Order: sequence, then C-alpha cells, then structure tokens
Amino acid sequence: MSDRPGAFAFQLFRAFTSTIDVQLSSGNLVVSLQKPDGTAIAGTRFQATPSVDQWANFWRAVEFLEVWSWK
Repeated sequence: MSDRPGAFAFQLFRAFTSTIDVQLSSGNLVVSLQKPDGTAIAGTRFQATPSVDQWANFWRAVEFLEVWSWK
C-alpha cells in the first residue's frame, strides 16, 4: 500500500482574511491563498512534491492527532 494519496484537498477558512487551499494535482501539492470572495491572491501559489517518507510522516501525524475523530 502506498502512503501517497490518489486525491487530497484541504481548505482552512479564516473569517475576514485569506483562505488557505491545498490540492493534490499530478502528484504535487499545490498551495494557494484566496481572498474571502474566492479569487486567488497573486504570487501566493506554491507547489511541493512530498517524498514517500514525507507522506508516511504526514499520515503518522494524522493518526497521532486523531484527525478522523475531529468534529
């Protein structure tokens, strides 16, 4: 089993300020900031390609934090 997900999306909504958006695209994580109206903030798009070890560390942290039980 691979630690690399086939799909991944995360958004952190903050009142009256930017939203952090993380999407998996072609094996890369694409991080961007968006204004409250949903438009992208210029110059805030970044891309990273996590290694297998980095994904494994991520999933260990998810389990340690018991993310699946969050409300």
